Amino acid sequence: NPSWNSGTHTNEEVNELFNKAMELVGEEFIDRVKNYGNVWIPARNIVVEAVENRWNVDPSGSIIYLKQSCPWKEHLFDIESLLNIDNSILYVIYKDLGDGSFRTQCVPMDINSFISRQAIRSEWRGLRDDELSEISRISDCKFVHSSGFIGGCRSYDGALKMAVDSLTT
Repeated sequence: NPSWNSGTHTNEEVNELFNKAMELVGEEFIDRVKNYGNVWIPARNIVVEAVENRWNVDPSGSIIYLKQSCPWKEHLFDIESLLNIDNSILYVIYKDLGDGSFRTQCVPMDINSFISRQAIRSEWRGLRDDELSEISRISDCKFVHSSGFIGGCRSYDGALKMAVDSLTT
């Protein structure tokens, strides 16, 4: 519709504006459907598989491994709720798309929280590379963030050891 203060318009002008609006909304709708089908649902499937396989990652069931990096937080909280899993998943391991290293990321208390259910060991926080590897006894460390919400190693085994060793903090 034309704006309230733009004067009078013919039916043709109103219809032209309506058609422009329909085109815009149609494009947005198609983009949303494609995103759900090509991005959102495949990510959910990856997280579902990771949750189902968590006991194969570590006997505690507290660590999941995403076979592919993807948006996981909202999916994890939904899946935990559906399966009545009570905050027992503490760490998510995935391969970094940039450099091919692996990340150990802590699960937050809730979807909007910056507080982790269980952060990476405090004595490792803020350290990098050789210093971190020496203190942690994990040979291929890259870093642990100063808040302990994420860490990185060059290998899956290193990232897994970072998570496993942090379970006992």
